[in-house]
Amino acid sequence: MGVSLLALVPGAALVLVVAWDIMLTLLHPTARGPLSYAANRATWSAARAVSIRLLGGRGLSYAGPLAVVMNVYAWVLTLWLGYALIYLPFVDSLAYDPSASFEGKGFPEALYLSGAALTTVGFGDVAANDDILRLVTTVEAASGFGVLSAAIAFVLSLYPLISHLRSTSIQLADAGGLGLHGAARIVREGGPGELSAIIRGLTQNHEHFRRFPVLYYFESGNREESLSAIVRSSSLLLAAMHADAKAEGGHPSMYAEALGHVIIRLLNDLERDFVHGRRRLVAEPRGRQEDADARLTALFDTLDPNGGHDREPESERVELAALLVRAERVLEAVAKEHGHQAHPLLPELRVDARESDVTAMGFRSARPPAP
Repeated sequence: MGVSLLALVPGAALVLVVAWDIMLTLLHPTARGPLSYAANRATWSAARAVSIRLLGGRGLSYAGPLAVVMNVYAWVLTLWLGYALIYLPFVDSLAYDPSASFEGKGFPEALYLSGAALTTVGFGDVAANDDILRLVTTVEAASGFGVLSAAIAFVLSLYPLISHLRSTSIQLADAGGLGLHGAARIVREGGPGELSAIIRGLTQNHEHFRRFPVLYYFESGNREESLSAIVRSSSLLLAAMHADAKAEGGHPSMYAEALGHVIIRLLNDLERDFVHGRRRLVAEPRGRQEDADARLTALFDTLDPNGGHDREPESERVELAALLVRAERVLEAVAKEHGHQAHPLLPELRVDARESDVTAMGFRSARPPAP
């Protein structure tokens, strides 16, 4: 009994972890539950390994739904184990039905009682035999009902946000936002109302992502319906806003700062929690930063031959180049994890002889050409 009493501490701790995790996952606007995060990462790693090694990269579209299922299972199994450890020191004092056969009185019996109480099955062949344990089994039954309710609330809250994220990325892709010239067209022709709506939508998607990090694992297989498309489109829109600084009314420069904050917050979350786990990306070599600044200037000249962007201070242009390099590196890491082909945000420029138009390599249109 003395050794078994030690099981009470980890048992109670596991129950509290589940309660804390559910509260953070469902109720907290920004914090993530540690148990949910670990379950999601483990599910993603397993699904990714199976998809790449056995299915040739196919199958990742099931990782998100599977992560949700495993999240719920993590709650249930941890709660089941926690209460079993609480019952373990008292298995000798439980009431056993004499007509039922039990090999002994140990952890299997504690686990069985915990499962029966958690699912409210209540066969009655093993039951608590004193007032305190009866109260504990009643609390566990209520906990099981709470976990079921939390799972339903989790799914009902999550899937509308998945649709919202995909519709935003598709909308930006259809408008040409996955290409630099398409992004410039949105800035120049969309007007303040369109830019304001885009930034508001991107902000909402970032808040959804912070509240439910499991959104990262929902991969449809179409890059136009992904979180990567949102990062790419918003980054190119930011570059186009800076390039179009002389637009009538000055609305691009007015919204550029707000969009930059959205991008930075999104990159912070992706770097901290996903593309490199908890490890920050290392600082980019200075050579790449300088090269990015030069390419950014060339792209500005392509979008605005009149040189309207020259009004910007050099420090702001360097800062923008650094942000775009950072976004490019995050996109490369996400593409590697999700099995996509990575496309640079700041490619080298070329002259297309057929159209006599300077374009960014790989981004002539938002959608790939028809075969």
